[in-house]
Amino acid sequence: MPLMLHYRFLNYAQRTREVDDADVFIIPAYNFKPSHDLPCANSSDLFDTLAELNPRLKDLYPLQRHCYGNEIEDTVLNEDIMPFKSLREEEQWAKAKVGKAKKEALLGACAQDGPEGWTYNKPFIWYQFPYPAVYHGHAESTPAKLRVKLGGIDRYLWSFSGTGRGQAGFLRQAIMKECTICNRCGKVTQIQEVTGAPQKASMMDYARLSAKKLQSTFCVEPPGDSITRKSLIDSIVLGCIPVVFLHQELDMFEAFATAEEFADAVVYVPEAEVMGDGRISLWGTGTFHDSSHQWKHFQKLYPKYAEVFEALRPKRSLEQREKQLRSLFPNATSIATILSAISDEEVKRKQKALAKISHRFVIGLDDSSEDAVRILLNRIISDDTVAQERNAKSTLFA
Repeated sequence: MPLMLHYRFLNYAQRTREVDDADVFIIPAYNFKPSHDLPCANSSDLFDTLAELNPRLKDLYPLQRHCYGNEIEDTVLNEDIMPFKSLREEEQWAKAKVGKAKKEALLGACAQDGPEGWTYNKPFIWYQFPYPAVYHGHAESTPAKLRVKLGGIDRYLWSFSGTGRGQAGFLRQAIMKECTICNRCGKVTQIQEVTGAPQKASMMDYARLSAKKLQSTFCVEPPGDSITRKSLIDSIVLGCIPVVFLHQELDMFEAFATAEEFADAVVYVPEAEVMGDGRISLWGTGTFHDSSHQWKHFQKLYPKYAEVFEALRPKRSLEQREKQLRSLFPNATSIATILSAISDEEVKRKQKALAKISHRFVIGLDDSSEDAVRILLNRIISDDTVAQERNAKSTLFA
């Protein structure tokens, strides 16, 4: 992913070498080494360097978080980080918007609540690029769009690619067990992309993954090492209706799809409904930010599960939330039962909604069509006024 973005930024059609002419300033700093030829900075050295060039950043050090005892720097897409000193010989200063791609795994490891919990009261608008999907072609030819145009009958009702690892391992194990005995489920497990093996996945591995998703109506996307996963993006682009289990995902990609558009395209199934009296992950019982009203918004978007969002509302303790969820779902419900109850008309509506947004999650090979890179750069520029208003309201500047 870093190499993809780095290549696109270097070759972007509207790139300029004049700082004063630019709307966005990209810092090519990545939080892991993408290649032997492209070393990355230590996160603390990076922050110290940015703070030296822009002293006001020292006042914003709350951007750093503590996650499970490990100190990490939030490397997100930040907007309007005040005057930034350019690295030219004449030491120009320019007001710039600063963008930096974040490895998404850090997002999921930090908090029980959703994106607003990570960004609440921060003086920036925060964005994230989607994981790279298996498709990098033209916006008008995404498999999701072609599936709607061509129609056809899917071989599987649902499919799952993954293992039982991760923070929600018990949920994944339940899904794997059901998929193994269900003749309407397609499963892919023993390839590097899925198992997390250090070897790179082969082209044939990706072909197998893609084939299962293209032959399935629904693709089950439980959390793993982070709240969301690359497979979710593959499903969106390939036109396999994603089934998600955490409320934290429902507005995670608002730079590319609104919460309303996401609700139209996916199926939300609370983790507790599948687990019953089994173990529910920390994320599955996670709440919203204390000052948030997003749970009320989700009640309108997912009325079937209004009581779930009520149970997860802020101010309730972890024990209270889990007890309420257990009362709503005393017994586990199978994936097949839940998905079989969705009407053909609803399936078609979701497939059309998925086709509408699919190209927004593609990191294209170039600038020839609208993709995630172009959308996000344009979004940063168009949100400039919103960013200034948010900066003014933030107590971090008080």
